Amino acid sequence: MTSAEHEQKRRNFLKEVVDEIRDVPPHEDFYLKASYTVTRFGLRLKVNQEKLFEGEDWNNFKRRDALIKKIEDFLERHTK
Repeated sequence: MTSAEHEQKRRNFLKEVVDEIRDVPPHEDFYLKASYTVTRFGLRLKVNQEKLFEGEDWNNFKRRDALIKKIEDFLERHTK
């Protein structure tokens, strides 16, 4: 597999993960779903170090896009 193919697969994977988070219905616990999704990939230590889920109102629907961007940036930095 070439480097470009590997990068494309990585991008597709990240898109699927972010889409899964984005698709959480407004009546569900967004914080819980986002937290489970990120830690499912073994990133709990990194989440805690960066305090990813601290200091934000994760269930505020109006802030959802900004929070998704925050998760997307985090995953971009910590997945290879």
